Amino acid sequence: MSGQAATAWSWRAVASRGLTPLRVLAIALGALLALTLALQIQLIANRDGMFYAGKDVAVGGDFIVFYAAGRIADAGNGAALYDPARQLAEQREILGRDRGLAIFPYPAFVAAPYALLSRLPLPSAFVVATALMIAATIGAILLLRGVSPSVRAHPWLSFLAVVNSQPFSIALLGGQTVAFSFLCFAGVYAGLRRERPAEAGLWLGLLAYKPQMAALLMLLLLFRRQWRVLAVAVATVAVLTVLGMAVSGVDWPLKFWTLATSNYYRDNAQLADGLVSISLSGLIANLTGGNGLWSTGAAAVICFGIVVALLHLWRDADPATERFPLQFAGAVAATLLISPHALFYEAGLLVLPVILLLDHWNAAGLNAAGLSPRQRLLLAALVGIGFLWPLAPALAVEPLAILPILLFVLIMREHARVLLADERALPAS
Repeated sequence: MSGQAATAWSWRAVASRGLTPLRVLAIALGALLALTLALQIQLIANRDGMFYAGKDVAVGGDFIVFYAAGRIADAGNGAALYDPARQLAEQREILGRDRGLAIFPYPAFVAAPYALLSRLPLPSAFVVATALMIAATIGAILLLRGVSPSVRAHPWLSFLAVVNSQPFSIALLGGQTVAFSFLCFAGVYAGLRRERPAEAGLWLGLLAYKPQMAALLMLLLLFRRQWRVLAVAVATVAVLTVLGMAVSGVDWPLKFWTLATSNYYRDNAQLADGLVSISLSGLIANLTGGNGLWSTGAAAVICFGIVVALLHLWRDADPATERFPLQFAGAVAATLLISPHALFYEAGLLVLPVILLLDHWNAAGLNAAGLSPRQRLLLAALVGIGFLWPLAPALAVEPLAILPILLFVLIMREHARVLLADERALPAS
């Protein structure tokens, strides 16, 4: 019996027991998730104070940034939220020693929910925050289920594939908020596809917790004159702004802008994080050894070209059309490319463009047998790249930086192919 025949026979034997290849994959991913969570719990249980045992990493990784900001707000010291010295002092008190400042460059209203979590000890707060991010991921899948044939066909497999993907998993277990960003992007897409402008606008407004993530979508919706969506988004941002004033005073937007554009932040965050950057500005700055005029100008020119290409992609964008999944996928990929600050873990957001590509390739549902060998190989490559992020120090560049570039180019080419096919299908005049 040939190897190919033996493989086919073995899968038929498995399928005869009710275990299709996709079910086997779901079981494997479920087991992987359970193992990952068990190891994370063990790391927390065996911690050395507020640090993982034997490591110079605080429990929860980047969670300390949000937790410290929450403690500052909860103590009624929100006016000092954007004072780097105050942030450092708070983190030093929490950790019991000085390991340098992990800066909080977020809008003041982001500190509000973490103020509640900060009443718990750091490890307990991190566990709760992680559970909430898993819930946000489930919420995103539920939203997509109504508008994505791929997710609708296999919702649990979709959820398990997302949470196990790299670097989404790293962000999830590292105290970051990528899962909430994923929820917001999914909410905007679902609202647009269902022609519910208020719903899309609400999620877009919530996405403004990271302004650089929402700005491009707002530009595109302005370009397409989606006034109702934008009106709800602006109203949501206004409410959040008032919430931020309750946390940090009426002048918090000015303080936030001053910190985010200061040399201090540039030197202590943007340049320090250059090695793990996936945005073009950070990537070019890292490759050129700084953030000088030449690298800034080069990044600006390339990003401008991406925006022009995206506007061309969206020139006839209509959520009711079959091409809209490609157009929205292009917007998500481009958002990471032109963002002034996007790090490797935010590549986890690219799970959404991948899902939308699957919807485009196989509108009837996620069926691996229905994809061409080339498409399956490409999906495997996109998944495999995610595991290369630890190689950044050895390569002197973040390997994941290629992922949004690859996806954006692929989406643009696929959209051009669809347009060409539509033109050829038109009857001759």
